Amino acid sequence: MSLRKYKILLIVLLSLTAYVRLSAQDDMVIFVPEEECICDTVQPLKKTTYSSKEAAMTGLKEGEFGQVSGSDSLYLKTADNKLISVGTVLPETFKYENTGKIETNVPYIVFSQPEGTNLAFDNNSRKYFDNVYRLKDTYEKQNANYTVPWLAMNPGKIEHIDATVAGGATIDSVKFIMPLSDGSTLQLTHNRTYDVHIPGGSAGTTTEIFAVAQIGETNKVVGKLKIANYAAKTQKVNLVPVRRDKETINGREIESKLNEIYGRLGIKFEVTVKERFGDGEEYSFLDGGLQVDDKGFWSNETEQMKQLRLMYYAENSENLETGTAYIFVIDFAENPNVQGDMPRGKSVGYIFDNSSSFADGRLVAHELGYGLYGLQHTFSPEYGVSQGTTNNLMDYTTNNDDFLAAWQWKIINNPMIVWNFLEGDEDAMAKKI
Repeated sequence: MSLRKYKILLIVLLSLTAYVRLSAQDDMVIFVPEEECICDTVQPLKKTTYSSKEAAMTGLKEGEFGQVSGSDSLYLKTADNKLISVGTVLPETFKYENTGKIETNVPYIVFSQPEGTNLAFDNNSRKYFDNVYRLKDTYEKQNANYTVPWLAMNPGKIEHIDATVAGGATIDSVKFIMPLSDGSTLQLTHNRTYDVHIPGGSAGTTTEIFAVAQIGETNKVVGKLKIANYAAKTQKVNLVPVRRDKETINGREIESKLNEIYGRLGIKFEVTVKERFGDGEEYSFLDGGLQVDDKGFWSNETEQMKQLRLMYYAENSENLETGTAYIFVIDFAENPNVQGDMPRGKSVGYIFDNSSSFADGRLVAHELGYGLYGLQHTFSPEYGVSQGTTNNLMDYTTNNDDFLAAWQWKIINNPMIVWNFLEGDEDAMAKKI
């Protein structure tokens, strides 16, 4: 066997050994994705024809679309078990031209998030990641000045998006349309100029909305929006006060902030503050603060982190909740600059705070970004973006920004394996700025 083959075999064996070791080390592993772009194949909306609205109500599942024979209305089965018209199916004679290039030297349509709403909307306005090779497929460029924005939706939901005319002129009439699976076209409901009603389709699909206007004798695409449809989820988090009373942790405020941030993607958090833990001589290793540095090559925990976790498991073995994230809230770390630590792909993390009422939901959301969802710092070397220059949740910002980009939505919603044994100590840390 050649030397090259020996090297390849050694790498494979080391990877398998590490994976087995890590899996045994933590029985609450959460697998998260390595791929960090939205590469789903765009699909037209699938619709089924029914003899009546009653038949459609019975036959459709949440997030599915149906048309009633003899009617041009298209109905959506909503998340609250209702049947709502989302627009009309246009006659087969309706045709439009889609060249894949939206001109911005003539009137065109810009989609935007309505003021005061809390949506997962990404128009790449700040272009932080335009030069990151692995994210190059996230944002579709129709030309140098027009990037197609993303909106995240849940099946059976209706959201509202603003659409305005740009380019220094007006357009007499605009249709907002979605291609249907049978080759026909759905014209979406809108009011004013323009509040467009967007329907959420089946989970795991990507759909498109086109703004079409008559230019001369031709209907042309003058705007575009992409929809990423994700299933709604519930995630439980247990906050464990270590050597402090549970009343010093404001679980309600933390839960509210988590739902503000991740609720944009349809993830509902339920936060519970557990009973005080960690008193007694056997926990004297915490006297100088929990050690978070020097985890070693084969581990994503220090010995003290592992010891604290296993001691909690032992004392609460009958009440551990599978699928629930556990975060230990401790007064301070041995390294005074560290505010939090949660290894990527794991469900156990550590927050360091000595206030009389800990309520920093943004910090908890930042740590859960690592652990539950496998997100990385935006200033990770592979992204090449400077620390503190974005408005992203996974950056260190002075404004407590919490934006999540479209490529991060995909990571959050598509779990795969994280090989975090190769990462450094700081990859999962939140530090003071």
